[in-house]
Amino acid sequence: MAAPRTRVTLRTLSGIYVKRYSPLNLNHHGTLCISAALPWHGLQLRRTFLSAAYSCSDTWRRRLDSPVLKHVKMDQFAIEVLNNCSKAQATAVDVDIFACNVQEPMHLTDLENILFKFRATPNTTDTLDSTHYAVVRAFLECGQRHRLMEILQNRLHYGIFPDHYSSNMLIDSFIKDKDYRGAAKVAILMMLQEDFDNVLGKLLALYACHMDLNHPLGVAVPAAENEVETPVTDNDDEVVIKRVHWIKNKFFDDHFDLVDHELLLGKTLAMLGGRYFSDTLLGRSYELIGWGLYRKWAIGIERLEKWAGSGSDDSIADEALDKFKCSLESMEEDKDGDVAKSDFVEKFERLSQKLKSSGAADKINLNELVLQEADEAILHQLEHDDIAAQQTLFSSWEEERKSKLDAHIQEYMRQERIKSLRKKTEYLYKREELITFFDKEDKIKIVLDEERQRVDKQLRHRFQKKHTETSDYDLVEKVGKI
Repeated sequence: MAAPRTRVTLRTLSGIYVKRYSPLNLNHHGTLCISAALPWHGLQLRRTFLSAAYSCSDTWRRRLDSPVLKHVKMDQFAIEVLNNCSKAQATAVDVDIFACNVQEPMHLTDLENILFKFRATPNTTDTLDSTHYAVVRAFLECGQRHRLMEILQNRLHYGIFPDHYSSNMLIDSFIKDKDYRGAAKVAILMMLQEDFDNVLGKLLALYACHMDLNHPLGVAVPAAENEVETPVTDNDDEVVIKRVHWIKNKFFDDHFDLVDHELLLGKTLAMLGGRYFSDTLLGRSYELIGWGLYRKWAIGIERLEKWAGSGSDDSIADEALDKFKCSLESMEEDKDGDVAKSDFVEKFERLSQKLKSSGAADKINLNELVLQEADEAILHQLEHDDIAAQQTLFSSWEEERKSKLDAHIQEYMRQERIKSLRKKTEYLYKREELITFFDKEDKIKIVLDEERQRVDKQLRHRFQKKHTETSDYDLVEKVGKI
């Protein structure tokens, strides 16, 4: 019996709609598998993950109807916030109101300056959660993703840490434009914060790292910001002084100090595979690949020994063994190291052969395995919880913003009342002193005489140390009578 045929309408990357008749193939989820049904002949689809509903655009846009944000004059307000930041008087609510109200690209520069200056104030610890989300949304909606990445990677000076939902939207935005390097950088930020708790986020991060690994850009790794190259001069006596932002500690934490993209990508894959996909073939495979990219070959060999000892229960992709071997071959010989490169290679060959002989080395294609995990049908099912959570957060953020602003206004009014009371008290004290002067004239004279004697005694003691002549004492007598 011939397979049923169906007409499929497709849109190419150039915007051309193509109608093809092809057999109807279903994947293991029961959904139409177009890639298996059509002979593409070079035709490609743009891979999408998150639906348009995930961003909750309508709900997020309704924040502008709030009385707190509705009547804000952005240009004037930006100047006020920047001035308050210079005086260390800006509050987290001020920054949040400005960030949530950014709608045009012209205000992104003001937002960037406000974040930079506010980060140097003591109130930066009070930054609201909605501020991080609003900053990401503002730059995304204005099409300034790479500018946003510069802010997110400079956590010390801007202090913006995207949450699960904004990270997911940012990764999806990069993937839709096939900028896998940018998507992997967002996954690296999640790794640095050790925050892969969101199920949808860890799937997107895994896909981003997988695509970046298989589509390298060949871009040179940027040098560390605080790394200074000393120019070579012929004159050894010449002293070259170069100004740096700060002097880095000698301690290398092997986490936040990493700047090599390959090392960061490897650590991200090792963390994803080892912690969040640990009981699966995909997780074990990418954990091994990650340790290879991270150049932690000893840990990779240790994991292989564990999996080889358990037999076929802990299977691993044969492709992962090949990638780890490639990384191992690029290892430089360390003369001072405890283990030589040949020892690592020998152990790896022995363990690899053991896994293959026991049937634990699976010849499955990792790309197909990742696509199965990051299937659109699965991701769309996971969206519902995130969409509901975002809508709840929008309401709670609005209430929190209003309550914080009310508390800030009340505190400002209280401080103004205290200043007014102090001025009135000082005025009344002076008036009382003036009105009761003649009634307290005798007491005032006594106080003045006591003060004059105290000054006279101090002057005598001072002159007695420096001079012993009587003329000096006469001078003291004259000064005391004045």
